[in-house]
Amino acid sequence: MLFRSSGLPSRTWTIRAKADATTFSGCPSPVPTSVVKLTCTSATVDAPGTATCAGPITLSTSFQQMAGGVEDGKTNAYYGVTFNVNVVFTDAWNYIPTTTPCTANLTYELVAN
Repeated sequence: MLFRSSGLPSRTWTIRAKADATTFSGCPSPVPTSVVKLTCTSATVDAPGTATCAGPITLSTSFQQMAGGVEDGKTNAYYGVTFNVNVVFTDAWNYIPTTTPCTANLTYELVAN
């Protein structure tokens, strides 16, 4: 993810994620996307500034913060942000196994202040 700094000191940024629907599509029986837990395992920036992971989130259709940081304030600086996410399907024993692919689309959003 790449974004351009406003050049003001101590400006914050966050990366947020959400599911585009409340259930997986293509499954033989309904499976809610809320059975997925996302955990940011690392966050780094390639320019002066900070990056940290937020706590784990349970997937929902509302944006939730996964990572964030502070820019160093250089005018018109470009920041590359790298973050790694661990995806866990929780409560798997509650759902019937299938060979049919089930999909869920995720949207990530960068909010730079």
